[in-house]
Amino acid sequence: MRAYFMNLVVVGIVLIALGCSSSRSGGESVSTTAGAPTEEQLGLPFYPGSAAAEGSETVPSEGGTTYVSVRTTKDDPAKIAEFYLGRLETIENDITMGEDRQILARNKNSQVLVLITGGKEATTITITVTIRR
Repeated sequence: MRAYFMNLVVVGIVLIALGCSSSRSGGESVSTTAGAPTEEQLGLPFYPGSAAAEGSETVPSEGGTTYVSVRTTKDDPAKIAEFYLGRLETIENDITMGEDRQILARNKNSQVLVLITGGKEATTITITVTIRR
């Protein structure tokens, strides 16, 4: 439940950052495409051995596209963070909250948020990539 709530918060923040709303001036809805983005779309590899989880989506907007990938693994959050820290170009913020981790970075033409949430049964990895046009 905590991971699901964090995913909703991340998507909301990204949509606000892109200047999106639930409808555009012409009454046209902002579309959301269910389904997991690819590693190519994210510009990052999936964590080895992780499995796709519910909540992945693609959110196109006038300002760009946001990809949200949600995956789970049994590995320790610190090990996952090290994996992604070695693959991100410019780290802007790295926050540890208990066993949870939030890494904000820039890769080429995108902004990347890696959210690692430890749980009793699994660790959830939420990668949000926003590519501006």
